[in-house]
This record gives sequence, C-alpha cells and structure tokens, in this order.
Amino acid sequence: MKLYLFASDDLEHVSLGVTNEIWAVRRAEDHVMKGWNTSASKIKIGSLGVFYLHGWLTSPFTFLSKPRLDQPVPGDLWQGRYVMPFRIRPLGSPSRRMRGRKLPFARGKSLNVFKPQALAAFSPIEVGDDDWAMIVEVLADPPKSLVHHGGKVAA
Repeated sequence: MKLYLFASDDLEHVSLGVTNEIWAVRRAEDHVMKGWNTSASKIKIGSLGVFYLHGWLTSPFTFLSKPRLDQPVPGDLWQGRYVMPFRIRPLGSPSRRMRGRKLPFARGKSLNVFKPQALAAFSPIEVGDDDWAMIVEVLADPPKSLVHHGGKVAA
C-alpha cells in the first residue's frame, strides 16, 4: 500500500497541522515545485499519510482533499512560505510516537527507506498491511464513540 510521508523538524508545526486538520509544504525552488505538482496531482482523497520527525513517526492521517497546487496556506498558520495545502483527518495526536525502524518492512534496512527529506514530499513509499496496522495500533487515538458497558465495547 502507498503511504505518504511528510517530514517536519518541529513538533509544534505538526501539532498545528493536526489541530487545524491541514498540512502544507514549504515553498521550494521552481524545479522542485514542478515535481511536487506532478506527484501531488496523483494523490487521491482517502490516501494515507504519516508525519516523520527526526526518526519518529507520529499522527497518521487520511487525505480529505487533494493538495491545491501552488496555492498558499490560508491565513497565517505557520511562519514562512507554505504552499500546496490539503485537508487531513488525523487518526492520532503528536503525543504518540514510534521509531520508524520498528515497522516490519524497515527492519534491517537503513532509515533512508522513509525518504523523509523534503524533496520527497508527495512521493509515497510502499508498506505492507502489517506496517499500516502497526502504525494505527501504536499511533492512533482510540475511537471516542466506543463506550464500555458491562465489560463489552459498544459503538
């Protein structure tokens, strides 16, 4: 399955994105932007993503919109020039983190399998169902609609 990885150097930046259910990338040189536009145009609503922060994965999400090509982020959410915003549905908070190397597909490989550098934005990596299941199990928040009644879980 395809998993989109978005690198950040700042946990607060990720927290703002998760809280506001939006993400964007920092504007790059024109030749890089051209490649991003091509890759981003292939993303489908419902695609899966996760944030990468200094070797840690956090806050898995689904895409609720396609990236708006070469458009700035509305308002002043982040300092700097961010473009190509898209809506996300976070599945977990940045307070939950796991080392990327713990995923089954990454064991025994170097961490560069994650392509976390900014130039790889909008280029998915291939992971197995077991990898996504582990990401969700470790990083997703429990559903709020589940309530325990007499030892049973009810939706």
